[in-house]
Amino acid sequence: MLAVLEEAVATFQHQLGAESRRGRRLFREADEWFRSADTSWAFAFESVCDVLGLDPDYVRRGLARLRRTRSDGGARPHRFRRMTGRRMSLATPRVGPKSAKSHRTRWAS
Repeated sequence: MLAVLEEAVATFQHQLGAESRRGRRLFREADEWFRSADTSWAFAFESVCDVLGLDPDYVRRGLARLRRTRSDGGARPHRFRRMTGRRMSLATPRVGPKSAKSHRTRWAS
């Protein structure tokens, strides 16, 4: 549920004031989702807020304030850290027969 809300907020932020047709459509869809009072489906905005323990009107006021601030030319989107199930991923260099040989050759002298 949190991921759904994060994605909607990110779309709202990034597409606010978009000039492309796609950007305007994405913003309009996110804005309509936030404004909806529908609770008939699990991923409706008010249902998501209820599950997360958030006040939907508080979130809406924050988005309205962001919209006013951005229309005045201030406040760029705030980047937030997405909390996924995986905190960190380590990548180790691939060492295969070819790269191991070239590694030994370079450092042998």
